[in-house]
Amino acid sequence: VEKADDCIGDEVAKKVLSLPDGGVLLLENVRFYQEEEKNDPGFAKKLASLADLY
Repeated sequence: VEKADDCIGDEVAKKVLSLPDGGVLLLENVRFYQEEEKNDPGFAKKLASLADLY
């Protein structure tokens, strides 16, 4: 299990791409983003673009 210091962004995307098949990346808590509290669709799309499961 790898850990990311954020939940979106270029560094997170790089970590996702470097995962082996079946690998797990633990993302930072989304509560640090106001977009999460506002149910922002753009923020949701950024998160969804990174993974198969949450």
